[in-house]
Amino acid sequence: MGTTYTYFCPRCGKPTRYNSDRGGLCIDCYTELRGIKLGQKDISVELVVCMGCGKIKYGNTWFEPSRQNFDSILRNIVRKTNLRFFDFKIEMPSDLELSSLSQFDKVYVLTSIFIAGQRTVRRRIEIRINRAFCPICSQKRSGKYYESVLHIRFSREDRSELINILNMFIETNILRADRLEVIDIKKNGAHGIVIRCSSKNLAKKLLAMLHRKFSVIIMNKYREQVTVDIQNKPQRRSIEKYIIRLVKA
Repeated sequence: MGTTYTYFCPRCGKPTRYNSDRGGLCIDCYTELRGIKLGQKDISVELVVCMGCGKIKYGNTWFEPSRQNFDSILRNIVRKTNLRFFDFKIEMPSDLELSSLSQFDKVYVLTSIFIAGQRTVRRRIEIRINRAFCPICSQKRSGKYYESVLHIRFSREDRSELINILNMFIETNILRADRLEVIDIKKNGAHGIVIRCSSKNLAKKLLAMLHRKFSVIIMNKYREQVTVDIQNKPQRRSIEKYIIRLVKA
């Protein structure tokens, strides 16, 4: 494998990589003493992925689906199989779209496993995808989670055009979105609405769309600290609030 070792097996003196699961022995001595064998079948593991945002669960924590997080989590999960006795390297496919993992039932990656005498073998790791909702997406689905609130005032003549813009926005940014987002719209008087957005980015997209047809006058913008329960644990969050007046451009 072209590796320079600085550790030696205490039984035979062979240079090797230290592995606490083998008690410091090289793989040859360990397999000879324990009879551990590497089978021919795929190594099978399970991964929990959020259906709403694509986050990956490890332990009680949900992680963003970055390549670094995926590699680290997969390595830790694989170390709970018989591969923990071997030195191995996971080969990450460059075309694996991690943000879309929840769309699959299974995905496969390859691993190179050091056996003995500088030999390596390759095995497939079968990753079974279990779908769930992370705590935040569960809150979004229940309508209890939002990050931005827009209080919008408009004239009677602009009502119809505003409705068309909101319908278009929901179609393109909610119904066709690749991650779960929620928007809640409620009437506020004869010429006003209150819009709650599940993310700050969603609110910014809506403002950008409104700018195409109206002069968006932000009369006030401020942050409000609120306490929400996520998995029965109170958490402090900052909510962005806008007071907006729409004027025909």
